[in-house]
Amino acid sequence: VTTASAFPLLAAKAADDGPSSPDTMIKDGEGVIMYKTPSGLKYIELEAGDPSYKTPRYGQLCILTYKAYMKLPNAKDKEQFDDDEHYITKHGNGRIIPGLDEGLHTMKVGGLRRIIIPPKLGFVQMGLG
Repeated sequence: VTTASAFPLLAAKAADDGPSSPDTMIKDGEGVIMYKTPSGLKYIELEAGDPSYKTPRYGQLCILTYKAYMKLPNAKDKEQFDDDEHYITKHGNGRIIPGLDEGLHTMKVGGLRRIIIPPKLGFVQMGLG
């Protein structure tokens, strides 16, 4: 589970709302809306961000703030294992886990999102992330 907020350094003003999303919307009984992508990534949009900006494009630099948690199979609670307030990365460069890259791809500047990353989109190769 990762909570991230995105601030692309090279954000351009948008004339449109960006790409249409093939994500599936899942509602629980308490009014929480969770989206599920075709890859299995899930996210909850906590704050939508500024609609006048496009989503980050591959190759753009992004600054993000995140807290990363892990829940092991037999553990009761999740455990925080990483956080950063000013992490700078080039979007799509393969240096962060695939699930985080995918979760950032549809965020807007100033957005806040809770991302639930399945194992296959997490630390799948040694040295990745």
